[in-house]
Amino acid sequence: MTLKPRPDIDGYEDFHMGKCDVFVVLGKFRTKGLTESGFIPGKEDHLKAIEHIQETNEPFKFGWMGSGFKVLDKTNPCTVESRSLKHYEGGAILSWYTGT
Repeated sequence: MTLKPRPDIDGYEDFHMGKCDVFVVLGKFRTKGLTESGFIPGKEDHLKAIEHIQETNEPFKFGWMGSGFKVLDKTNPCTVESRSLKHYEGGAILSWYTGT
């Protein structure tokens, strides 16, 4: 999925997305070696989050837990992999790469 981050109204710059005009997230649900390190959302949560992203035309809050993402190429830190996503009431979506 391709996201267009926007600065928060209070000026917070996200560690992962803050320098990106476009942020590309490859949402590949994988739990191998992940569930042992703590909580991650399940596959159903992951699929519901992707469905919400695909269907919404409204801005939404997108954040992360644990390490959140894995940068796939250090020369392009705006393309990352997520191993699990979860959509929360109120519209926020969080990404996990390692458990919390």
